[in-house]
Amino acid sequence: MEQTPSFYQPPGPYTDPGEFRSLLRALPDDHERIVKFIKMLLIHPLDARNRNVRFNYKKALRSGVDHRSIDHILANPQVHALLSLNTTDLQSEPSQRGILSCDHHAVLLATILRLKGKAVRARCGYATYLVPGKLTPHWICEVYNESKQRWESVDPERVSSGRECSFQREKSGLTRSRARWN
Repeated sequence: MEQTPSFYQPPGPYTDPGEFRSLLRALPDDHERIVKFIKMLLIHPLDARNRNVRFNYKKALRSGVDHRSIDHILANPQVHALLSLNTTDLQSEPSQRGILSCDHHAVLLATILRLKGKAVRARCGYATYLVPGKLTPHWICEVYNESKQRWESVDPERVSSGRECSFQREKSGLTRSRARWN
């Protein structure tokens, strides 16, 4: 049974940011600006490797297994240090960011939007738009649009690649794999 959008509004045990609540709530309401802020905090292991950031790739991929909560994200030393600067206009180099996967990006976006009273849910499945011709495991968020009375997808990793962070399903490549986003 489908939950009502209000079920997805309040922060829960996986999305309560504790000491950083005020800072994250102070971010602008614009999804693209929030995603840019997230990209200054986090970097995906593949992006870090492509930018020649030195780290243990296998350890980074395994470190997030079963630790998909805001507590885990905020416990990352790089993320904690950047948030402790207490600014919404964050600037950082790739080597300063927390090396965490797409699931962590989605949980962080859900955390921020829920603090702003938005109905948001993290979704996982296979995307067709990351690697053309391949189904790639990936996490995104769906944000409820009150005026359109429907869920809209937001990919918290895509803004840095020049793509829009919000997209229509029929343009995103999710249509083919929609059944897998449950």
